[in-house]
Amino acid sequence: NLKNEKFLARTIKKREKEVSNIKNYLNNIVESMPSVLISIDEDYRITQWNKTAKEIFKSDKEKVVGKKIWKVIPQFNSYKNNIFNVMQTKEEEIIYKKNLFDEVDRLYNIILYPLIANGVRGIVIRCDDVSELEKKQMQLEQAQKLETIGTLAGGLAHDFNNILNGIFGPISIMKTLMSMGKEINTAQIEKYLVLMDSSANRAKDIVKQILMLSHKYKVRN
Repeated sequence: NLKNEKFLARTIKKREKEVSNIKNYLNNIVESMPSVLISIDEDYRITQWNKTAKEIFKSDKEKVVGKKIWKVIPQFNSYKNNIFNVMQTKEEEIIYKKNLFDEVDRLYNIILYPLIANGVRGIVIRCDDVSELEKKQMQLEQAQKLETIGTLAGGLAHDFNNILNGIFGPISIMKTLMSMGKEINTAQIEKYLVLMDSSANRAKDIVKQILMLSHKYKVRN
């Protein structure tokens, strides 16, 4: 029996060490993540606070654990309903591109994960800084807009060239005929005027399109 007890004690000690190693390993993963990671219990009190959260909020883990999330981070008052819904439905929710930490040039995605462990409910809050990604996205969109504008400008230049030909062509013909002393009858003049009038109306329509596109571009920006 004594032999069995010693074996059992060694086994328990070994298992405890393994559990401790796993806990340390998981804790190292949480602490090394660049995202803010905060866990709260069903009473909205902070139970976990990683290194990134400490750096951003300038508060040590020991000072915030046990306090309600809204007391430590007042900005989360805006997301009370989201947190409550995740707690009730146990479904993940993502809140995109928010100025969360009073830094106007920083944007964060906030991901709320439901957490159930040993019958205790809670939520894991992850905040990812997407500021640089958003800047690159905006730069890409701007480049695409400029490319579209360039393509449009090329098309408009071609159309305008055709329109000008429709106006200056008849003028050039009439000037040539007049310089040669040839008479231009009323039917010819009417024909040329109709062509020039049609070209002028096409030019007017294109100017309208340009103004509309310009207005849309200003509204989007």
